[in-house]
Amino acid sequence: MQIEISQKHAIASGAFANQAAALSLRLEGRKTWLGHAKLRFEASQHNISLLLSIWPDAVLNDLRNDAVGEFNDQSKINSDPIPEFVMPPYSFQLANFERFKNQAQWAIFSEQGCGKTRTAIDIICHRWTKGSVTGALILSSPKGVHAQWIDEQLPKHLWPSVKTETYIWDGKNPPVWLGKPSGKLQIISGNIDMLKSQKGMGLLSIHATTHMERLFVLVDESDSIKNISAQRSRKVREIAALTPQRAIMTGTPIAKDLTDEWAQFYFLNPAIIGHKYITSFRSQYCIMGGFEGRDIIGYRNLEQFKSIVAPYIFRATKAELDLPPKIYDEVVFNLHPEQKEHIKNIRDNFFSSLGGDKAGSVRNGASALLRIQQISNGFIVAEDETINIIANPRLSALVGLRRSIQGKVIIWCRFREDVRQVKSQFSDAVTIFGGNDADERAQAKAAFLNGAARELIATPGAAGKGVDGLQRICTDAIYYSNSYNAIDRWQSEDRIHRISMKGCASYFDLIARGSIDRAILANLKKKKDISTLALGDVIKIMEQL
Repeated sequence: MQIEISQKHAIASGAFANQAAALSLRLEGRKTWLGHAKLRFEASQHNISLLLSIWPDAVLNDLRNDAVGEFNDQSKINSDPIPEFVMPPYSFQLANFERFKNQAQWAIFSEQGCGKTRTAIDIICHRWTKGSVTGALILSSPKGVHAQWIDEQLPKHLWPSVKTETYIWDGKNPPVWLGKPSGKLQIISGNIDMLKSQKGMGLLSIHATTHMERLFVLVDESDSIKNISAQRSRKVREIAALTPQRAIMTGTPIAKDLTDEWAQFYFLNPAIIGHKYITSFRSQYCIMGGFEGRDIIGYRNLEQFKSIVAPYIFRATKAELDLPPKIYDEVVFNLHPEQKEHIKNIRDNFFSSLGGDKAGSVRNGASALLRIQQISNGFIVAEDETINIIANPRLSALVGLRRSIQGKVIIWCRFREDVRQVKSQFSDAVTIFGGNDADERAQAKAAFLNGAARELIATPGAAGKGVDGLQRICTDAIYYSNSYNAIDRWQSEDRIHRISMKGCASYFDLIARGSIDRAILANLKKKKDISTLALGDVIKIMEQL
């Protein structure tokens, strides 16, 4: 048997005999028989491994250039330069640096607050001093976080000998140095959504083709590319295809299930795990069940999966930092009779509408739960999307709790209307939510850090990632309302529970009796998004109202 492997396809030639039918079923992707003794198939690692398991003595001719491991660069034969750490690293950070400083692809899946950013900057600096990196591309999520890499993180951790030219993507004019190598480390830091912009992609293409294999591409909060078919995921793979030097970082690699981690490794290098298609990956590693077998209910071959990805992953936990434990508390209050009446009507309508259409009932239930939460937060959204304000004891509970907390506090909200109502109670508070642009978010953060504001009102989607430094001046967070997004909750908690925190971190959840507040908290612990709730889950929540 002979197997010739190109970038996209492979051709196996030889005597297939009785294995032909079995191969057609087990190979992922498209396959074409070019006669009885020649098979063309997609060159995924899964497919190649499958053929080698059947014909271990097959002769391989691998024409691919996407290496896994160390990048093929003459600079790697030189002795490593002495690190110029600005601050002494923790022991796990030093181990992380030593392990990945010369490795082509790697992932840091450490908990929030464990210094991932600092380690990434150390590795980039090391490679520039060694000559193996001349340009870097850092893509972050959410909006506004990318500016902090240049404005805050680089000044703190950049090695003294490293000279840089930097650019923060703002959708406007490109840097004057774009496409002109200068001997300095040229860094572009952008929001992950710049990949959707024609201007943004044009800028990145020039940057990538200027530096080619000496470009370092890092996706910060890489759970943002867990959908491999999304436009930004496809575009970042196009850019990264020009260089073997790729890295991903997140504290939550597996938000819902194991396919989240597979998708992030697909960007890092598809050859690491080997599966090109999610269906093939699920077949090997997931146990399917639920409605029409669409839900992942368990896993198989986990030890095999862990052994495959282990050489590329570093994980650190806060236990290694000896941080104080998190402290949780609840403030329980009663809904207003007007709210109770609205919720009762929605609940009764849901049960009366239950029928044979399970999928339709789940959709109706999810919509009903959303409306119930909005009502318990003091507003109703009409069909024309106008907002009607109703009685809201939640605000009174919040104000009373705030009076009992000394010092600054972060108030986390799910809805924009929540932010607006909470802001009405604290005249000097600042806000970070989806309606802010990058400048407004930076100004709000600065006001909170410098003492001009004592309350920061924010949504986890906007401020739960990358808004650093809060742990130095704040130890208390109030969850006025929660979403079903577990990542948002964990990320937002860790804004005040991380390296250099002051004292213990305390978290307060407002819980309305007769609302879905407690059900949301329970589902967050199970990592269940509202879109994944089964009909039985919705019915159980409704029965408890």
